[in-house]
Amino acid sequence: MTKLKLLNGKTYELVSNGVIATGKECKLIFFPEDETFEEIESRFVSENTQKIYILDSTDTPIRSIIGYSKYKSLEKRTDYVVDSETVNTGTEEEPVYEIKDTTGTVMIVTLAKPDVEDRVDEIEKSNATIKQVAVFLAFNFTDQQAVQVKSLYPKWSSLIDGTTLTKQDEAVNGTEITKVLGDDGKLYKVITTHQKQADWAPRRGTESLFTVIDEEHAGTQEDPIPWSTNMICYNGKYYTYNGILYKCIRDSGIALQYTPDQLLDNYFQTV
Repeated sequence: MTKLKLLNGKTYELVSNGVIATGKECKLIFFPEDETFEEIESRFVSENTQKIYILDSTDTPIRSIIGYSKYKSLEKRTDYVVDSETVNTGTEEEPVYEIKDTTGTVMIVTLAKPDVEDRVDEIEKSNATIKQVAVFLAFNFTDQQAVQVKSLYPKWSSLIDGTTLTKQDEAVNGTEITKVLGDDGKLYKVITTHQKQADWAPRRGTESLFTVIDEEHAGTQEDPIPWSTNMICYNGKYYTYNGILYKCIRDSGIALQYTPDQLLDNYFQTV
């Protein structure tokens, strides 16, 4: 007798000619052993049927069935013909041959190839899982790593009021919200731990709460940093604002709500 083997290692003894595969469906006919209908049904999930092995009498794989991973139905038959033999009901001189059937209880499972909608759903679920992992990892990204994947961070306007926003240095478990995406499309870093309030959006007036993260500019004369409010400036770095090049002459230490032209001789000088 041959057997079928699922990916979880479970095997069932097949009846003779117990594999019937067509273009779209595959029927497997086997003995249920001592398992209940519900137990057998629970075995034939897509994780176990991506590949099904057919084993010979020594439990050696002789064939594999791939592609029929969608469960369709399970049927129990109590009078299924599991074996037939020709017997002589007459005498040797006058033989009368008849076919004698042996019936038994079998299970018939029908599997199908996934349709396009199923495949799309599987891909979406897989992508959702990958994104969840990426979001978790993103909490520990450096500023320059983070700004490359801004979409992984929560949008400030989508957070409910009262949500805790945590300064990076004060984060303990690595899942605190330390960066948020502003409605202006810029990524902001939390510089003061606080509870979100509707009128405390990352913009002018909240410089003590947020600072914008620059998107990969060296801060040299050849590659100056475009200035934005809520930005910390660093001594020796170059910035541009309204088409004018500025050089920072001292660290601000805090996010600034003014523009370089308003901070001349204090934090900036024109170049």
